[in-house]
Amino acid sequence: MKIQISKILAIIIVCCPCFVLAQRITVSGKISGGNQESILVCFNNARLDYENFAVDKYNQFSFSFTPKKLYNFIQIEYSDEIVLQPGDSVFISVQEKHIVDISGNNVTLNKSLLEVQQKKSEIWESIQNNTFIDFFNKVDLWYNKNLEQIRACKYVNGNVDRDIVLAYLNFEAAALSYAYLNVMSVRDTNQYAKAINSKEFMQFTEMKNFYDTIIYQAIPYSSALNFYLRFQMNTAFDDNKSYMLNLWDKIEALNLPKPNNDVAYCLLNRNFFNRGYNESYDSFFQDVDTLLNYFDIHANEKENAAFLREEFERNFGYLRPGRQIKDIELTDTLGNKHLLSEFKNKIIYVKMWNITCGPCIQAIPEYNELLTTFTDTNVVFMAVSKDREKYTEQWKSIIRKHNQKGLNFISEKGLNLGIHGFPRYYIIGKGNTIVSLNAPRPNSPKLKAMLEELIKKEQNKKL
Repeated sequence: MKIQISKILAIIIVCCPCFVLAQRITVSGKISGGNQESILVCFNNARLDYENFAVDKYNQFSFSFTPKKLYNFIQIEYSDEIVLQPGDSVFISVQEKHIVDISGNNVTLNKSLLEVQQKKSEIWESIQNNTFIDFFNKVDLWYNKNLEQIRACKYVNGNVDRDIVLAYLNFEAAALSYAYLNVMSVRDTNQYAKAINSKEFMQFTEMKNFYDTIIYQAIPYSSALNFYLRFQMNTAFDDNKSYMLNLWDKIEALNLPKPNNDVAYCLLNRNFFNRGYNESYDSFFQDVDTLLNYFDIHANEKENAAFLREEFERNFGYLRPGRQIKDIELTDTLGNKHLLSEFKNKIIYVKMWNITCGPCIQAIPEYNELLTTFTDTNVVFMAVSKDREKYTEQWKSIIRKHNQKGLNFISEKGLNLGIHGFPRYYIIGKGNTIVSLNAPRPNSPKLKAMLEELIKKEQNKKL
C-alpha cells in the first residue's frame, strides 16, 4: 500500500475568491425503505454541529445553507458524508441511512467518496476477529482496489478532485490501522507486537497526511487522529505526568497546522475527557483549565474553543471541587426520606457502593474502624448504596449482616456525581460543596489529615 499525499490543496483554498463562499448550497433528496419525520445532517464534524430537517409525506426533503469554506463536508444520518462547494445543488437518494445515489454538482467526486466509505464497512466489522495477516490483507485489497478506481476515474476538476479522494482514502486506511492496533493492545499482546513492528503499519507512524487542509473536516481525518492519539496514550505514556498533560504533549508533538489542530482539541470532548477524569481526578480540573485557556488563545476558529469549553462545563463542571452538589433525596433503612442538604452544616465522608460489589462489602470492617477512631462531631460518615428501590431488602440485609455503621442510605442515582467504579469515597465540605470525589480509603493515613485540615479551616472561618 502506497500512501498518496496531496500537495496542492492548500494552494486551492488560498487562491479562491472569498465572494464565492456567499453562494448558498442546496441539498434535496428522497428517502426510500420506510417513513421518517426528519433527516439528520451534520455540518461540522469537529463540533458535532447537527440539525434536523423535515421529511414530507412523500419522503422528500430539502435544505440549504451558506458555506463557510470552499469545500464543505456534510454527513447524513450519522453515516455517509459528501463534499459540496458554494453554489452547488445536489439531489441524494437515501436508503437505510446510506446515500445510494447522488446527482447534481460534483457527482463524480462524491460518488468516489461514497464508494470509499461504503466498501470499508466489512473491514470495520472484522476488526475484532481477524489475525494481523488476515486484517492487513483485507486492508491492502480494499485500498488497492479503491486506488485503481480513483486513478482510472475522470474527474471534472482533474487532479484536484483526485487528490481529495486519495487523501480521504489514506485517512480511512490510517483510521483502520490504528483502530486495529488499539484493539490488539487490549486483546492479544503477541498480535499487537507483530502489528506495531510491521511494514504495513510503519507507513502510518509519522502520519504525514495529517497535514491535509481540506480533508481535516471529514470523518476519516478525525477517526484517524482519534485512534492515533489513543494508540500513543497506550504506548508512550509518561508516568510522571497526568493523563491530560500526556495527551496535550501528544497533540503538540504532531505540530499540526491550526485548522487541523482544532480537530485534535475538539476530539478531547468525545474521547478523552472522561478517561482523564477517571484516571487523574486530583489534577484533572487544573490541567484541563490550563489546556482550555491555551486553546482559547491558539484556536484557529474561536467557535471551536468556545464549543470545547461549553461541552466541558456541561459534562464536568458540576464535578469541580468547590461546586455545590445539587440536592438529592436519600432513603434510610427505616424507609424515611432525607435530603443531602440536611447535612449542609457538616463535613461528610461518603462511601459509595452497591450490593453487587464484593470489594465494597469486604471494605466494611475498615470503614467501621474509621468511625470508631474518628469521633470528631464536625464530620458525618455516610454510606450511600447506588441501587434501585426493588433491592432495598437485600441492601438492608447486607447492612445487618456486616453491621455497617454510620448513616446508611440507598439512592438509585447515588449522589448524581458521575459514574465510578465501586467502592468510591467522597469528601463533601460544608454547604454541600465538593472537596474530593476521589478521597482516600478509610484505612489510608492521608484521610485523617485531610479531615482534620478541613475541620481546622472551618473553625478558622468562624474566628
